[in-house]
Amino acid sequence: MKFHQLKTGESFTYQGEVYRKVSPLIAHHQKDGQQKMFRRADSVQIAHAVEQSEKDFNNQGESATQKVEIYLEQLHQCCEQILERYLSDVKPRRQAVNQLNTEYSRIIKSLE
Repeated sequence: MKFHQLKTGESFTYQGEVYRKVSPLIAHHQKDGQQKMFRRADSVQIAHAVEQSEKDFNNQGESATQKVEIYLEQLHQCCEQILERYLSDVKPRRQAVNQLNTEYSRIIKSLE
């Protein structure tokens, strides 16, 4: 999800660090309280979604395939964030994201 889609007060992760959104463009780092300005288009992940994924992975009832799917989903999200951040041209970025999504779907289907 994009930074601008977060509600004020919502916690999220960005590059492995947890922040809390305090204004339309600013968030506070959870550990040191430092302010950081974010672009509206920065890709972030809601903090509880990351915690839930880790909790799901550690749940003893999960099968090995389900654990792999959880980590593949996290890897997929990281790859999308990297592509969005470093590919400035829209058309190549869209093509790269489409290729990533196709490969991700193929891998998930092969696990079934």
